[in-house]
Amino acid sequence: MYNVNNLKNINSGKTLSIQDVKLGGHVCSIYRQSLQLYGSLAGFFNAGIRAGQKCAYVTDEYSIDQVRSGLQKCGVDVNKIQILNSNQVYLIDGKFDPQKTTQNLIQLQKLL
Repeated sequence: MYNVNNLKNINSGKTLSIQDVKLGGHVCSIYRQSLQLYGSLAGFFNAGIRAGQKCAYVTDEYSIDQVRSGLQKCGVDVNKIQILNSNQVYLIDGKFDPQKTTQNLIQLQKLL
């Protein structure tokens, strides 16, 4: 199992933990295997679930079932997160429309 315990801030070089990433912050995860991706996501989801936050993930590279299975293998309670395909959120009718995407994200937030 892969898991991200420490992150490196590219601006300061400072080593951070998952808990140091503030709400609205971003992490760019570079991986060679899908399990590495799921391991890095697991830290975020488990921290969010423990904090009582609503969690969602939009996938484009892997199917919803693949993401669900991979996250379960990394110890995430996938019943507590919403997993969607990018076609449901970002690529409506096969193309990116900023207004539709914004509307979809607002709807997603309401569903959580």
